[in-house]
Amino acid sequence: MYKLNRFQFLLFFSCFFYFLFICLFRYFKDFDLSKIFGLNLYRATHWLVNYYDFTFIKRGLVGTTIKFISFNNIITLELILIFSLIILFLFIYLVISIYNIFECINYIKLLFICFMFSHAFIYFYSLDLGRFDQINNILLILAIYVIFNFNKNFIYLGLIIFLGTLIHEAFLLIQFPMIISIFFFKEKSIKKNSLTKSFVNTSAIFSFGLITSMVIAKFGYVEYYSAFEMKKILIQITNFEPSLGVLETFFHNPLDHLFIGWNTIFCLDQMLCRPYTIITLIINNFPFLLFFIIFFWSISKNYRFKLEDIFLIFCTFIPLLAEIFITFVDYYRVDASTILNLFIFAIIFIKFSDHKSSSLINNINNHFIIYSSFSIFYSLIIISGHLSFNNFSSSVSPINYIIFHFTH
Repeated sequence: MYKLNRFQFLLFFSCFFYFLFICLFRYFKDFDLSKIFGLNLYRATHWLVNYYDFTFIKRGLVGTTIKFISFNNIITLELILIFSLIILFLFIYLVISIYNIFECINYIKLLFICFMFSHAFIYFYSLDLGRFDQINNILLILAIYVIFNFNKNFIYLGLIIFLGTLIHEAFLLIQFPMIISIFFFKEKSIKKNSLTKSFVNTSAIFSFGLITSMVIAKFGYVEYYSAFEMKKILIQITNFEPSLGVLETFFHNPLDHLFIGWNTIFCLDQMLCRPYTIITLIINNFPFLLFFIIFFWSISKNYRFKLEDIFLIFCTFIPLLAEIFITFVDYYRVDASTILNLFIFAIIFIKFSDHKSSSLINNINNHFIIYSSFSIFYSLIIISGHLSFNNFSSSVSPINYIIFHFTH
């Protein structure tokens, strides 16, 4: 899993230079050194909250770890930036290392190229630097590795689920469903266990997430401080001003705001109504989604999907479904997670399913240079266009802006 071949090195350094391109573009746009990286004070504030100052609190694990290893217990913005960069490139490295499970064929290479140069991967995660989702995505990749390489993996998976939930409770909506579905897929499709045994084993893994979520719900909310009081405490352990808006989210219970996501699902009168953002998602990530649609269409023509396949497909789109019900999962995080899930689904299905589409493989092998060049060139145009208008991962896409104003 960890030894990179020539193609993987090329992918990694290409992602690195894409990242440098994004950083330099941001700098020369405003000639402001503080804007060269995607880390902002809003996301950096999450890294300050810790168990030392507030006892047990949701999202406090990272801050506790950073404060433990920091100099004089001061969590500086520079320290957060360094760790954020390490996490970003570790995440990229782990995704690239997945390629080791495949033979060196152009069909697989194109999948990696389309995904890793997509707007939802290299652009989004570069501008979304410092988000805890990237740490939990690393845990997702590690969980996949554990599932397929260890037979007795309950303890390892339980630890991953426990850590992911303590890092950020959104893990239960974004990464956890994929872990459950992939584990069930292996139990039923690869190990050929009975449906009952597969269900029981999967339920045991599910219980780790259930127990951890109950712990968070019961003990993870602040009781003795206000958001303003938290801010006064955190100012003393850092060199920047913490965001009060972030600290206010530590008092929000998503169960009190169920179904609020319906407000943007079917509306058409606001720029961020879901129909506009979905169309934007498709345009921004067109090469990857085109590859996935053609891939899925080619296998669905004469393949009979089994229960474990359907469950895996369903869990791939759970972030989109969760967005309808949970207001605190931002749509741009949901979109990036959905693209990542589609990539993981394709990887698992190509590797472990019984169906192989020889016609599609031959077509890609014969036109690999054309398809890969189109994917890279398309993503470069999309990313450059976004960098010209946007400064943050949460900024409204210029594609979204054009679509909204074209229809109004």
